[in-house]
Amino acid sequence: MPSTDDLRTSKYVKQSDVARPRVVTIAGWDKVNFSKQGEAPRYGYVLKLKGTDKLFKLNPTNGETIKSITGKKNFDDWFGVKIELYVNPEVEYGGQIT
Repeated sequence: MPSTDDLRTSKYVKQSDVARPRVVTIAGWDKVNFSKQGEAPRYGYVLKLKGTDKLFKLNPTNGETIKSITGKKNFDDWFGVKIELYVNPEVEYGGQIT
């Protein structure tokens, strides 16, 4: 059934895409510009995941978590690794639980 989450489309994995924990396989990575049109470029990294056309934004926390799972820090060494995506209700961003 559609919900207000469906009104906000994104090419990146968002919380509503992970209503239940989901195991995915890392298929690649890319460097992308996250800035909006007209803003100065703001580059970051994303993972490509098998089974979805959405990209997973890497940040220091989830990058370090994947490094601890794999024992490897280079993104190329993560190809084929299975990870579980889930929502952690205790994560804070900007002083608010997100």
